[in-house]
Amino acid sequence: MKNFLKILIMIILILIIILLVQLIIRLHKESITIERKPIEENVKIEKTNQIDTNFNYPNEQKEELLSFYERFMAICEGKDDKTGNVERKNIIPDEKYIRLTLEKIDEGLTLLGQTSYKRYKEEKEKNKASDLKLLLKEEIKEIKPHIENANNLIKANKGKKIDSNKKGNKGKKLTPDQKKTIEEINIYYDILLSVYSLEKADGIYKKLRSNKKPSLGNLFSFSYDLISIYKDNDIINGSKPVKSIDKGIDLVTNELEKSKDKSKDKPKDNSKDNSKYDINTDINYYYESISKLNTIKRLSSLYSDLVKSFSTPQKKTGGKRIFFNNAYYDTYLVNLKDGYDIKIEYVGGNKKNHKSINEVKNKFGKKLLFATNGGIFEPSLKPTGLLIVDGKVINKLNPNNGEGNFFLKPNGVYIIRKPKGCGILSTEKFKKQKLKDISYATQSGPLLLSNGKIHKKINKGSPNKQIRSGVGIIDKNTSVFIISYEKVNFYDLTSLFIEYGCEDALYLDGTISDFYAPDIGRNNRSDGSFSSIIYAIPNK
Repeated sequence: MKNFLKILIMIILILIIILLVQLIIRLHKESITIERKPIEENVKIEKTNQIDTNFNYPNEQKEELLSFYERFMAICEGKDDKTGNVERKNIIPDEKYIRLTLEKIDEGLTLLGQTSYKRYKEEKEKNKASDLKLLLKEEIKEIKPHIENANNLIKANKGKKIDSNKKGNKGKKLTPDQKKTIEEINIYYDILLSVYSLEKADGIYKKLRSNKKPSLGNLFSFSYDLISIYKDNDIINGSKPVKSIDKGIDLVTNELEKSKDKSKDKPKDNSKDNSKYDINTDINYYYESISKLNTIKRLSSLYSDLVKSFSTPQKKTGGKRIFFNNAYYDTYLVNLKDGYDIKIEYVGGNKKNHKSINEVKNKFGKKLLFATNGGIFEPSLKPTGLLIVDGKVINKLNPNNGEGNFFLKPNGVYIIRKPKGCGILSTEKFKKQKLKDISYATQSGPLLLSNGKIHKKINKGSPNKQIRSGVGIIDKNTSVFIISYEKVNFYDLTSLFIEYGCEDALYLDGTISDFYAPDIGRNNRSDGSFSSIIYAIPNK
């Protein structure tokens, strides 16, 4: 009987232990969910709440964007670049212009022996003429098969063209006249597709014209819209399309001169047969085409310059929003020689009284240049690896192996040296450092770049994309901090550090990362919980 009671008590104790373990695991998971709360995954740049338009800090990028804004408005208002004179009031071609362009393509197809596309019907004109986008969509859809049939010399993918020397479907080489006709079809087709960019540009113009003094948020939103047009239209990005536009201007100018000559020789006969065709229709069309093509050329140049501006890293202390490899990033460069200090504050340790970037903002006010999270940490807010604050070791170096980004060896340490200087060392190399020479340090991983070499486990084109942040070393006095504005892989983030001229770069953290940079309107989240905060302030 006694043995039975002992066994029963043991079973009860085991069950209690199992229940306690399950409860602890559950509470632990809940703490992870609460403390490491990620930012919204599908943030759209245009609608993000991370841009605070009330910030009015001086910033070079804001001045650049303002100049692009003024240039864009001038083009859309038809003002000449040099004189400021107004040439036209509306950059969008009307329905008649589109129909005439389609007819020019139709003429070329007919000369090549292709079946003419179904002509625009009267009832269709009445129903769809007011919707430019739908009009284009319907007609381009109808004309595409016929252009493809022109011996496969035009790709139907946004006007991209194949070499006109290739043989046709029947194996016959094209005659010089056929080549010329096909080149003209290509140009008119490009003109047709370019209308999309004009329609979009006009929409942006109408949205902006009520803003006499646009805010930083408005300027960023405006820039995203223009870059979107640039990315989506093969006619206006790169060097080939500009040449195509130039060819179009030459072609249309020649046709204009021919039409003028025909107009001089036109018999003054008002009979029905002669009144069916009005040469002035062609003349007006060619004038309009030259005007539209010049507008597209000016806009194309503007888009290209804007992308270049967004893609060029800053050279001195300050923040900048960067467009790189089809993704946006917020960046902050700090040169210690410019009179600034980089420091790290320990804000973890107590889950109940955890701190975010807001505490650092409240502490320094407008003196705070920027702030971001330090290296990877545990759910308890304890640093996973080394943390040194003001020369004091808060947490020891972690050379261990494990799972997760931190343990992707080699990992490393970002350091601020005494009296001044910054650097990134691998964990192995840091073991040889004298701690008395270090003011601040945070350990994380992986080490994205080491002596100019990319981490061996980082692969180009990886589908593993997340919000990512890191720090890179440009020289012994200059650090650049980067956070992606959208999901990117390790390779793309590392490539941007290389673009900045970094030899060494360290990953800080992923989805939970946060960033405060008031001069580019980047505000932090209020709910971010971290173990440490890296920040910069003036040293006076």
